[in-house]
Amino acid sequence: MSEFGITPEHLHTIADTWQHEGQTLTGLRFTPGLAPAFGCATLDGLLRCAEAAEQTSGRLGDELAALGRAVGRFNALTQESDAAAAAAIIGGGS
Repeated sequence: MSEFGITPEHLHTIADTWQHEGQTLTGLRFTPGLAPAFGCATLDGLLRCAEAAEQTSGRLGDELAALGRAVGRFNALTQESDAAAAAAIIGGGS
């Protein structure tokens, strides 16, 4: 276990999960089968709510997937940096 209680494997899992769940959120559809019902305020309101939910879940899904990619990139860079530092210490270089 690392000093901070999180390992590269944990970060990899977090990154993959966030990307997958972000794609799931982006793919949610709330409007299939709903069509405007002219003159029916209740159905029109329901359609507007469904459209807003779809837009919001899409935006949040995109943001979650982007965070997953950022965590994945952070993990890769950290491992590269750690390996370079270890090599320098073992090799006596700076």
